[in-house]
Amino acid sequence: MRSSTFANYFCTNIGRTMRTKLMLLLFFFGFLSAAHTQQWIENGKLAPFKVDLKYKRGGDKQQAELNRMMASIAYSHQKPVETIAASWELIASYQVTREEKGNFKSDIFIKPKAPEGDLTLYEFNSAEAILPVLKSFRLRIFKEDSSLVYLKIFDENPISVGSVGQIANFTFAHQRWSKGWYMEIDQAEFAYHFNTLDFEKWFQFTNDYKAAFYLTESLLSDYRALQQKEQKPQSFLMKSIIQANKLKKLYQLPFYKATIAAGIDPGELGQKMNILSTLYTLNIEKYKKELLETNQPNTVSVDDLVQVFVDEELSIRTIQQAYPGIYDHLFQEIRKTNYPENLNTDTFGYFDIIEFESAARIKIIDAFENKIYTNSIANIEQLILNEQFAEALYAIENIENFKFYSASIKQSDLFTQYKARAAYGMYYSYANIIDKAIALKNTSLAEQYIIKANQIQKTYPELILTNSLIEKKMRMLVEDCYADFSLLLEQNRYDEVISKRDTIRELINSFQLTGVESILRHLEVLSN
Repeated sequence: MRSSTFANYFCTNIGRTMRTKLMLLLFFFGFLSAAHTQQWIENGKLAPFKVDLKYKRGGDKQQAELNRMMASIAYSHQKPVETIAASWELIASYQVTREEKGNFKSDIFIKPKAPEGDLTLYEFNSAEAILPVLKSFRLRIFKEDSSLVYLKIFDENPISVGSVGQIANFTFAHQRWSKGWYMEIDQAEFAYHFNTLDFEKWFQFTNDYKAAFYLTESLLSDYRALQQKEQKPQSFLMKSIIQANKLKKLYQLPFYKATIAAGIDPGELGQKMNILSTLYTLNIEKYKKELLETNQPNTVSVDDLVQVFVDEELSIRTIQQAYPGIYDHLFQEIRKTNYPENLNTDTFGYFDIIEFESAARIKIIDAFENKIYTNSIANIEQLILNEQFAEALYAIENIENFKFYSASIKQSDLFTQYKARAAYGMYYSYANIIDKAIALKNTSLAEQYIIKANQIQKTYPELILTNSLIEKKMRMLVEDCYADFSLLLEQNRYDEVISKRDTIRELINSFQLTGVESILRHLEVLSN
């Protein structure tokens, strides 16, 4: 038995050992076979290629889109648009291996570097919005004498900006390769991100996020400080309702959906907004209950309520003026008066609990509205005297909206006069900037304010009946550019000549000027 058991044990283990060795041998020969079928030949670096994004006058539709992006970034960085630039470099390398039957395989590796330039807008990075995707490129193989051996176009597997930090691999097979041969990459084409998200909207969203963050922190800080002091229930209730409605607008604006609701919230703005909203809700319920229980609604001070209403209008303006950023579109949206909705909650209106008797309540509302109107007229007058025409027009728009919902306010002739003075003041202030820009040879600034002046005339056509003044400025700008064009031509500065020629053509087309045929003819002849 022992002898039989030992024999069985010996045979079993010897068999296992032989099988293990056989498997190792098979693996080894398989490895040698694989090594034989794929043999490394050489590897090396290829010349890197880079795309530079800059503002350029003229050009195709794609360049026009890029120019809009560059103008937005220039506005954010407070730099001249001509100085704004962004670049994206791609590092390329290759590896050649010999396949079975003598064929060759080459792998092209492309690694995008981190983007550089004017790309950061506040807490967000504009790389994904502005930088391109590598759409296609051409690879050529040359002999030592520079004669072409092979050509391959790659137009698959595009590299997006999101792949920064990764390596893209492009593979192709060919039949010949010899020592001393080399590769080159050229004719790289890039596709831009115009279809994924309109850059102007994206720019507005990121800036609105920044402004909303500043606004929310300011409101939260001030409101917490007020809670530490004793407040008049009527006044504090009105203040809370007005501010709650302003905050409600933030939740409804497009930037909120594009950033916070989409999970882009670097400063935890959503959390701050929710805290502030909770404070408003608690205090509105608290002071409403207190007023109803103590019967204080019957002792209303219209002057106090008007002061609160006016102070709340001024508070947003004050925050806007203190805001360190230059893009304050969001404040314009929040500041829009929306009377009487801004005195309403989801369950009650402010004046519903002020007075129970209908006639007395209407009397209080009429007194409130007329005092607001009188105060606004005085404010508009002061803004015009201070030549703050943009602020005056904004206040005029607000009071017109306020008046629309009031049954007691009657528009005065004085209001009409102030509106005309503010509109013309704005129009002429733009004309003065155009003159200064032309004198400083700042064509882009002059063009920008010509467009602004045109917009003012279109907004108030019943007040500004003609746009002849701005048309004269347009012609002055074109003639000034034409004089520069002629001078540059005399100095043989041909690159600048071409740029100036394109600028003049663009201005004439943009403003649709007539009677400039001779200038256009001279441009063509002289530039040739």
